[in-house]
Amino acid sequence: MQELRDNSARCNVASGSSEISNDGTVATIKKNSTEVIVVTVNNFKGKQRCDVRVWSTWVDGQTQSPTRKGINLSLEQVPDLISALKLACDQERIEPPPAKPMAKEARRE
Repeated sequence: MQELRDNSARCNVASGSSEISNDGTVATIKKNSTEVIVVTVNNFKGKQRCDVRVWSTWVDGQTQSPTRKGINLSLEQVPDLISALKLACDQERIEPPPAKPMAKEARRE
């Protein structure tokens, strides 16, 4: 797999379909110190699927396992997801509105 070089250099991506690993892994992206996002392409019931899932590291620091956090798409849906992600990247960063103060009865003084 080829490592992408960006500001964080946190992503390993296969540069071509011939480099997809035996388990179908296309990319691994570091999310934080204990989680990675794994992109895989697999065959399920005769149809090719793309899975984008958060994997978590166990306490031993070595073992990783998939979590429920993620999505599974048909390969036909992937271009639509890519278009949406590109659109999200092109948007100006919008700051959230300031937090509203808590009501008096909700405060614990």
